[in-house]
Amino acid sequence: MGVQFSAEFTPYRKSRLFHSVYQNNPRTGTIRNGHSPDQRPLVIGDKGDVAGLKESFPRHDLLVYHARKPVYIFEQLGLAAYAAIESRDFRHTQRGAVLFHFSTHPDMEPTDSLPRVQSWGDIYQAFSGHYAEACFIWFLAERGLINEVFWFSSNTLSPAQPNHEIYTRLPNLKIHQLPTNRAAAFNRQLITDVPYRRRIVTFDPEYLSGVE
Repeated sequence: MGVQFSAEFTPYRKSRLFHSVYQNNPRTGTIRNGHSPDQRPLVIGDKGDVAGLKESFPRHDLLVYHARKPVYIFEQLGLAAYAAIESRDFRHTQRGAVLFHFSTHPDMEPTDSLPRVQSWGDIYQAFSGHYAEACFIWFLAERGLINEVFWFSSNTLSPAQPNHEIYTRLPNLKIHQLPTNRAAAFNRQLITDVPYRRRIVTFDPEYLSGVE
């Protein structure tokens, strides 16, 4: 781990809240998110840690700094919900963001069965399980963190559409689906044109299995 102190983490360094959530652990030599579980903590890493992912996935999740932006690498994609909430409260990501979602699944199911969440710790625990992954986009939309979704889906592995209830229960959310056979024609400038504080990108490695 190249980053040894939270003050070195550029995107959030001006947030007092960040320094209370991420604490230095001299015993392990890491900076850990206090809401993450002991069995799989979220720790701050650097580019060397990311390069190591090619060999094996570590026993912890990672928060790294890349191109002026915080990048979270989770084993469970649903924890993107926690990351977006955290980034907003650290005054980095702004409400009403645009989500670019690369996944074989829409992940737009209702949150009706999600346990009630009242704190960051509740959110982290709720989305640590694989079952909650399917509703993380709905969760963000109903809280106003996102108002538009570009879902880059797979031709072969994503025949399903977003849950139809999302159109009636969240009518202000704009949804665009782009299967891989249309992605090539997508104007990539649209992504970079969105201000980086209003841009959220989620990527599921399974997406690549459906790209021909």
